[in-house]
Amino acid sequence: MKSKGLLKNVVLYIGLLALFSLVITYQMKSSLDTVRVERTLEFYVPFTFQPFTNRIGSLAYVSNWEQGGPIAERPHPFLHRGDEILSVNGRAFRGLSVYLRTLEYDRWVNPDSGWHGFTVTARLADSTVHRVEFGFPHCTCGVPSLAEAVSVWVVPPVFCVVLGFATVLWRPRAVLAWGFLGALLALSQVQFWDDVYPGFWSVTTAPMAWGNWFRWFGVGYRALVQSLWPAALLVASTYFYRHHRWAIRLAVGLSVLVLMHALLRMVLQLAWSENYRPFVALYRFLDSYETEFVAWAFIAVAGLGWILSRRLGMGAFGLALIAIVAMYWGPSPVTHGDWVEVADGTRHMLFDVQTVHNTPALAITLYVGGMFGLALLVFRRPIRFLEALGCLLFMPFLFDFAARAGLFWYPLDQGPFRYWYCSVCALAGTGLACLFWSILRRTDIESASRGPVLAS
Repeated sequence: MKSKGLLKNVVLYIGLLALFSLVITYQMKSSLDTVRVERTLEFYVPFTFQPFTNRIGSLAYVSNWEQGGPIAERPHPFLHRGDEILSVNGRAFRGLSVYLRTLEYDRWVNPDSGWHGFTVTARLADSTVHRVEFGFPHCTCGVPSLAEAVSVWVVPPVFCVVLGFATVLWRPRAVLAWGFLGALLALSQVQFWDDVYPGFWSVTTAPMAWGNWFRWFGVGYRALVQSLWPAALLVASTYFYRHHRWAIRLAVGLSVLVLMHALLRMVLQLAWSENYRPFVALYRFLDSYETEFVAWAFIAVAGLGWILSRRLGMGAFGLALIAIVAMYWGPSPVTHGDWVEVADGTRHMLFDVQTVHNTPALAITLYVGGMFGLALLVFRRPIRFLEALGCLLFMPFLFDFAARAGLFWYPLDQGPFRYWYCSVCALAGTGLACLFWSILRRTDIESASRGPVLAS
């Protein structure tokens, strides 16, 4: 019996170490690539695509002209929004990776010769097909120091990965540890911005731009864990009501639904990277019902809260109602703007940005934060000091998350002051360390007992 138990533990630890090796390799490559492009400003995206189409979504302020024709002295677009891209540097456009790989690897071959070898074959609005060349600008912008770039793009995500895997390595059979790992992996992939955005110089990179087999793992892993955090939180929560059978069944059922949704999102991201055409219908279906899925998830979580406690259920249903109304409440209309003259002598109308934003990401963030706060208030007796302290130290990061999700400041900006983001990350890291230690203590002391029971 002991030999069988030892063999199971060995297999489990080998699997954990293999998974950790893959995840930390991905994270280091992703983080270091971002530091490189942020400090060298060598990744310029001339246009973006409408999702799951080959049509241009938005075009940067960059010159492009028909191959063999006169080169424009000033930025002048030959292509326009809605034109179809058929191929990139002679390779058929089937997914975003062929475009990003060309921009990433067919870039500066000689510092004196500028950009080299970037052409696209496009079908214009009049159905004519043309080969189009691009001229890319040079940047004299300032770049962050190496320490600043590493403190933002390397330290926080690597800390989350290491801390999450350390938890399950210490407690490999504790459901609370696995839920904590899933939540931290999702936190390491927090993203407020699109993978690619036109113009300026991109200061982030995406796995789709990688030119080797690891691109498949990177694209799939990131899409999976970004959508998996609700299941991780639900799984972790079952530790506290392990004797409520109906609550456990509901939590597991919801986790399975979230997992299925995350797997579909992963498939769609891989398709958009490599070959999107067979999956257009699936993308449109999920995109059309995404808000409804989130709304029903709010209601289901509120139902889970009602099973555990009437007070928690009433508060959860109130939060769910507010969040659902916020998601369906349309943004305020734009009514004011100013005419601005740009460098090429043309004038454009720039509309005023609304001071109050309601985005689905903001509604979800506030709902999750409200549920955590509500649970701490309703079940304050079983909560330990380290757990309350960890949640309190995480509040500044949650505030920052909500502000970026609601577009109250630029998603890639430092925040209200220069070292704001590093400060909130340091506080959040301390809070996560407190939760890590509390998980170890709980799973060690209560492993032989019947575990905590939440009182209503």
